[in-house]
Amino acid sequence: MLKLRRPHFAAALTCAVALVAGCGDDSSDTGGGSATKEAKITGAKVIDPGSMDGAKGGISFCTGKDTTGSKKAGVEQFNSQNPEITVKLFEFPESAKSDECDVFYSDVIWTRSSPCRSGSTT
Repeated sequence: MLKLRRPHFAAALTCAVALVAGCGDDSSDTGGGSATKEAKITGAKVIDPGSMDGAKGGISFCTGKDTTGSKKAGVEQFNSQNPEITVKLFEFPESAKSDECDVFYSDVIWTRSSPCRSGSTT
C-alpha cells in the first residue's frame, strides 16, 4: 500500500480542493435562463384549481423504471386517499414514447454546460 507523507498529502488535498472550487461559480443564478431578461408569458390558459373539486376518472402516470418502489407506493397511497380517481403506473424503458400518458415523470437533465466537464467556456 502506498503511504503518503504529510507534505505530499497536504499538497494533494490542496490541489483537489482548488480543482473543485475552480469548477463552481460565485453567481447566484441557478440556471434556467437569463438573469437579465424576464420572460413574459402571454395567451396562457389559466386554470382554476377549484374546478378540480369532485374530479373523477383515471390517470396514466408514466415513468422510467421505478427502481426504489417509491412511485408505486405513491400511486397506491394516492389511490387509497382518492377513491374517485384511479391512477395507473406505467414504467417505460428510456427510449419509449407514448401519447397515452397523462402525467410523465422524468429526472432533470442538466443542460447548462460545465467547463469542468467539457472544456467549454459556455
